Amino acid sequence: MGRLRVLTEEGEKEFRWDPNSPVEVRSAREKFEQYLRENCIAFKNEPGSMEGTPLTRFDPLAEEIFLLGLAAGG
Repeated sequence: MGRLRVLTEEGEKEFRWDPNSPVEVRSAREKFEQYLRENCIAFKNEPGSMEGTPLTRFDPLAEEIFLLGLAAGG
């Protein structure tokens, strides 16, 4: 089971998908791409590691993908 965690100014959201379900993978990919278009950055968390791998494409086999919204301004 994959998990997509999104942290933006509106708070945290979570989406799950079964990598064996094409419908769920498609839905998770669409959410991932939507948040990238909204200026989020994405990382894939590796099991047992404290570091994430940056992502620019959805990985349906990832256990967890974390998206972080970038605040406007500075």
